[in-house]
Amino acid sequence: KIVGRDKVNAFLSATKNEPERRQTEVLVRINPVSSDESWQEDIESGFEGADGFMIPKVETKQELIMLDELLSEMEGKMVFNKNIPPKVLLPIATETPTAVLNIADIAKGPRVCAITWGCEDLSAELGSYDTREEDSGKYLHVFRHCQNMCLLAAKAAGVQAIDGIFQNIRNVDGFEAEAREAKIMGFDGKLTLHPEQVSAIHRVLAPTA
Repeated sequence: KIVGRDKVNAFLSATKNEPERRQTEVLVRINPVSSDESWQEDIESGFEGADGFMIPKVETKQELIMLDELLSEMEGKMVFNKNIPPKVLLPIATETPTAVLNIADIAKGPRVCAITWGCEDLSAELGSYDTREEDSGKYLHVFRHCQNMCLLAAKAAGVQAIDGIFQNIRNVDGFEAEAREAKIMGFDGKLTLHPEQVSAIHRVLAPTA
């Protein structure tokens, strides 16, 4: 964890003055708030250079309220750079059954700029044997429901909807096809796992003139 935090800090420091950085929001993924207190160290480590934080395994809006209170306290102690915008939050809002049932409330939490969804941890919680149909590669119905709920909850709350990951990083065509479908559905973005997926995201989701 210490090595990971050091790498994050090095990246944030090395890129903070680059022109592209001024046009890009950088969010740091922290440990789950429900796990242990290491998430607080993650926030302290990325606080100065990050624009916000990705929050895994969020189950309730109350967790986001707690994060908001901590961030407000930290921002209040800043002597310099008073004009820096408040940190934003991006919850991964479907990683437990409780989260799925609370997703509309989570999307309306403080500082939330977007929500996203994931089914890998959820499938373990459910005892599922897989997340996709063997023949078509499409998500099984219960996980498709989570994707739909992410989109609906985000739009109802007025925040961005970010589609989940595509695990097979070697199947760039499959990733691009899934990204196009997400765009047609109404998603505003999609998570990536590998640099090769980034160019596909730009082809599919880049704003048009």
